[in-house]
Amino acid sequence: MSHDLAAPSAGHVLVFDVVKTNVGSAYNHHDGIFTAPSTGSYVFSWTVASWYHSYVYSELMVNSSSFGKLLTNSDEINDEHVASSVVAVALTQGDVVYVRVAGSKGTLASRGNILTSFTGWKLF
Repeated sequence: MSHDLAAPSAGHVLVFDVVKTNVGSAYNHHDGIFTAPSTGSYVFSWTVASWYHSYVYSELMVNSSSFGKLLTNSDEINDEHVASSVVAVALTQGDVVYVRVAGSKGTLASRGNILTSFTGWKLF
């Protein structure tokens, strides 16, 4: 993400607007949704950062089901905290995958050397 996100609400889909690699254009940088171009096993990883008395509870969603959860919590003044998670999942062509906020207080951080990010690849 190219910017911080102040007070994201539960259910907010994170949109990763900086796309460095998108072979096959399966990730939509306008709505934050990856659509499986073919059936197979995929791996997804996401990193979420928070700062200054903030927390962000996020989850990786496959269609409407949660497949992984992650909490980042900055409890000190000027404290930055970054957390990452990895999930492997079998997808059918057309399944959608995205990261959404499950709860938060304060700011989701993405700037300088702390970045909130999302990546994925097909294993086979």
